[in-house]
Amino acid sequence: MMPSDLLLLDEPTNHLDLDAVYWLEQWLLKYPGTLLLISHDREFLDNVATHTLHLHGGGAKLYPGGYTDFERQRAEQLRQQQIAHEKEQAERAHLQSFIDRFKAQASKAAQAQSRMKRLAKLAGTEAVRAEREFRIEFAPPAKLPTR
Repeated sequence: MMPSDLLLLDEPTNHLDLDAVYWLEQWLLKYPGTLLLISHDREFLDNVATHTLHLHGGGAKLYPGGYTDFERQRAEQLRQQQIAHEKEQAERAHLQSFIDRFKAQASKAAQAQSRMKRLAKLAGTEAVRAEREFRIEFAPPAKLPTR
């Protein structure tokens, strides 16, 4: 192979036997440049990748480690996001309850106004949405005309 600074590989393990995959892994581990790799072979990714770039929702986030490390870190990130969302929703409900109870009372109007401002300032953390399974269905082919 020619020396290069960047190597782009799309499904490099397709059509390779086990010996060839092992050779490729060893060669890539010694490769001195940057490697951008797309693969569905999780074991191969775990053996070769030092970072995983996750493209999602129009953005990108870089995670250290192979695919298994990425899955673990992503699951923890989603768990933390869901906890933050639930905590914020509970605080919103608590503030709204206070506002609803005391907004009409003159003695508590200032406190209710203060709580309304706090409610408006809450960040609005997004709830974790389960990713939908990607599914493609093809219609049955039409019959070909006979000659």
